[in-house]
Amino acid sequence: MFPTLRPLKTRTSDASDFRISRDPRFDVLEPAELAEYDRAKSDGSWSFTGQKFKGDWSPISLKRAGQGVAPDVWFFRNTLAMEDRAAEVLQLFAEQSGDIRMASIDGRRLTFVHITYALNCLDVVRTAWDRSVEPPRITRHAFHRSRVDWSLFKIPETHESEILTVQGLAGPRDEFKSVYEAEGLTGLVFEELDAW
Repeated sequence: MFPTLRPLKTRTSDASDFRISRDPRFDVLEPAELAEYDRAKSDGSWSFTGQKFKGDWSPISLKRAGQGVAPDVWFFRNTLAMEDRAAEVLQLFAEQSGDIRMASIDGRRLTFVHITYALNCLDVVRTAWDRSVEPPRITRHAFHRSRVDWSLFKIPETHESEILTVQGLAGPRDEFKSVYEAEGLTGLVFEELDAW
């Protein structure tokens, strides 16, 4: 049914790295009850930090916020939640990159992808940092390309704050961003990183 994706191979130096974030034109998911979310987060089951879940997953109450336009891919607390069509199209990327859990909102099932594929691929020496803030912020990324196997990942240095993808290391059907765009999915934006 789905093509079998192969690990990315470094074929070109023309690869581009992108930070994935929410498209502000679409609704966002929020916890319906903040106390319920805080409890689930503290037990480790709704803590999307790039590490495996510690607690038992049990869906929490969610609500929509925004202008009333539901995306194909929701951004929630540094993780992705996909409507059925998006989950089908992006299934292998989700399976490669992390834990998959189900929850619902408005009577619709959502597939949550908790990205646990956190690569130690940042070239810390060549990366530029803004050390005037705490914690220090990356201003220019440098990656060890040979360590990137799949196109959807996190790095330990920013695992709680960003989801990354790489484009240009494999064919278009083998990379998250190009499949997302080719299928006309909505809800995400891709910000090219200032990387070398």
